[in-house]
Amino acid sequence: MEIHCLVVRYGSDPEHRSNFPLHFLILPFILGQLLITNIWDFPIYCGFLFLVIVFHPALSTFFKDLSQRLPLLKHFDPLLLRTLTCFALILFALLISAPFLLYYEGQQQGIRIVKDRSVLSEFLIQYGLFILIIILYLRHRFRHYLTDERSKKALMIAGFLCILLYLLLKFWVLLLVFGLTMIFLYLVMNQVDQETIFTDTLLLAGVGLLFLCEIIYIKDFYGGQPRMNTVFKFGYQAWILLSLAIPAMVAHLFSEKNSSGNVRLKSGYVLMILIGFSVMTIFPIFGTYSYSYHFKPSPTLDGMQFISRHHPHDARAIEWLQDLEGIKVLLEAPGDSYKYHSVYSTFGGHVTVIGWQQHESLWRDWSWKLVKERVTEVDDIYEGSDRHKAAALIKKFHLDYIVFGPHEHEKYGQSSYNWLHTSFPTAFQSGMVTIFEVPGTD
Repeated sequence: MEIHCLVVRYGSDPEHRSNFPLHFLILPFILGQLLITNIWDFPIYCGFLFLVIVFHPALSTFFKDLSQRLPLLKHFDPLLLRTLTCFALILFALLISAPFLLYYEGQQQGIRIVKDRSVLSEFLIQYGLFILIIILYLRHRFRHYLTDERSKKALMIAGFLCILLYLLLKFWVLLLVFGLTMIFLYLVMNQVDQETIFTDTLLLAGVGLLFLCEIIYIKDFYGGQPRMNTVFKFGYQAWILLSLAIPAMVAHLFSEKNSSGNVRLKSGYVLMILIGFSVMTIFPIFGTYSYSYHFKPSPTLDGMQFISRHHPHDARAIEWLQDLEGIKVLLEAPGDSYKYHSVYSTFGGHVTVIGWQQHESLWRDWSWKLVKERVTEVDDIYEGSDRHKAAALIKKFHLDYIVFGPHEHEKYGQSSYNWLHTSFPTAFQSGMVTIFEVPGTD
């Protein structure tokens, strides 16, 4: 988005052209920071940068001016010069983020071919409105531009490839996104319409990502759902890109230049878009209504309200923890992802030895070695079968408090509670929640 704004400004505002190379130098720093923030998204940003630099018409003037200033560049093909510029920016971004990359240990285990692809009905639930507006947009575009033999042949070849792909693989979603990718690739590479080149670039990037998700996935340790991270990480980027393109597509459909004042045509577009939008809003409206217990009690963004209603003793313990001075180290039973675990440290604002195991592994230790060691050590403290070992571990982690709530009762049982109760003073107690205080371990 940054490079697009710059190139548009360069093409429309000659007074600022002298500062344009300086703005270009900002891009590697932005890319490098984005890589550190989320390495999964880095290839997407690089791909989008490539599309804009190589195909955006506003950059023709910039590279022409650059060639005049540096005679050596006149010997390069314009397309090659743009491509080399893009790779140079990406390389610079990698150099900037090198300190991070040198110590980065990802949990990715390579690229695999997709076997279980998306079902059309489920795909349309999420992307149906986008596909509808894209089809209307393309119908409008091709009505004007598919008049020459070259364009007709290109469309026929794309159609033939789509049919062949379906006959070979028989996957409707793959067929759909492949066809759209080929169409927008043709429009961008041939710069069919200078006014819509950036809209077409957004759409190419968006549907291209969806196409990739149907072909390959990045393997990680989510064995039961191998595509989950790939579809999630790439899918939300595709959603953003397509969402940015929708206003431009709708504006194109309803512009006087393109619709020629045809009221019936505009009315038809409005009706179809409204129907598509209405269908897409069924889940957000009724799903939210259902998941929120029919908005009873009143909706709130305060997560503690849920705990206060359904786990009042936990809520009292958390409020007590929140009133403590400084950051304390708590011991809780190891947690599982997306379950009601590790709530005392999370809501109390303190540190715990091990939280949600899977997420801890994602963040710090994808081999699970350290996580498993921590889980075993926490179990040793709670079970207390070896009191000397438990005491050493308590000192190792500098524990201030040991929490024994419903999850700990279920996991470790009454015998664990008994040994803690006889070994440490009770600092807080409410219902099944007891917080034991560890005398100074520093």
